[in-house]
Amino acid sequence: MTSWHISEWAHRWLEIRTQLEADRGESIDDEHSLDTFNQLLASIHPKHWRLPSLEAVVNAQRLQREEREQRERREWEGQLRRQATTTLLPNRTGTP
Repeated sequence: MTSWHISEWAHRWLEIRTQLEADRGESIDDEHSLDTFNQLLASIHPKHWRLPSLEAVVNAQRLQREEREQRERREWEGQLRRQATTTLLPNRTGTP
């Protein structure tokens, strides 16, 4: 009963997503919902023609997220290192 609707969403997902990103001026993070949608689509249409394209979007988002997390981790570690090497100013008693 729902396979036609799911197929239509799969057919239009990238088009709609691209338009939404253009309208918003920023990328959409739909990795988790798109991954779940792919699983649903694969269960209904194991060899659906749109699935590789949708999976490519998920993989690209996953890679971007991992790169962002690594960059944030490096920035955080850099801040910790800078804080550890910063000379403490003396307090009112004259000791750091």
